[in-house]
Amino acid sequence: MGIYDMLTVVKLGGSSITFKERTFSFDETAINNISGALEEFNDRLFIVHGGGSWGHPVAAAYGLNSFSFSKDVRGVSLTRLAMLDLSRKVQRSLIDHGLRIFFFPPQHLESMVADLEGLYQARAVPLTYGDVIYEKGKGYRVIGGDEIISKLANLQRLKRVIFIIRSNGILDANGNLISIISLKNNNGIKIDQVPIINGNLTYTFKEAKSKLQTLSPDATGGITYKLMVAEKLVSKGVEVLFISSDNKDNLVKALNGMKFQGTTVVS
Repeated sequence: MGIYDMLTVVKLGGSSITFKERTFSFDETAINNISGALEEFNDRLFIVHGGGSWGHPVAAAYGLNSFSFSKDVRGVSLTRLAMLDLSRKVQRSLIDHGLRIFFFPPQHLESMVADLEGLYQARAVPLTYGDVIYEKGKGYRVIGGDEIISKLANLQRLKRVIFIIRSNGILDANGNLISIISLKNNNGIKIDQVPIINGNLTYTFKEAKSKLQTLSPDATGGITYKLMVAEKLVSKGVEVLFISSDNKDNLVKALNGMKFQGTTVVS
């Protein structure tokens, strides 16, 4: 497989397309910026979106998360319904901007990836989202969009992964943008030292990884898990970017590998 067959993955973070402080809210301006940018992108694209103020509150109400299994089918049903409602809004915006979206639930990720070539030949853009999955003999659990991307990277070569979030990128403890995060010490801030803010407390990424479940602000691991996925991807040679949804032109630059405002994770 050549570089032109590799995928650009765009993760629409729940915080970028909803207002997480208001249950069942939706950010029309943000999704239109994102959809407009994706409309101008002409390479192979794979879209994943998160749950924001739709999936996470319902999952939390029924004790559902990525770290344990549940047999509460009512909670599963309501969480999945909330995610379907949110996804309809996301898909409508993308379709209205000219993208040919083919939605599938993450439960079927492996079978869909096996036939990605067929989808792309049909000019379709695959889209999935954080959801509740069933694992045989264990029960139900949440699979977040970041975990989906991690699994996708095991099944398909990726070129670039862009995490669209609410802020301009990864921020330091003073709220300033960290432009470059490195797996080693020789470029930007080392990933182990990136600050993870949890309420009034600040941990380093290295510390937060060991406390992932207890520090997670939502059902799927928050920014700590995103950075864990980024660390894995970059070690495989995948470009990883963090960027805000508030500037369409900046998103277009990031999609096309141009200089942009945000955070780049490098090896």
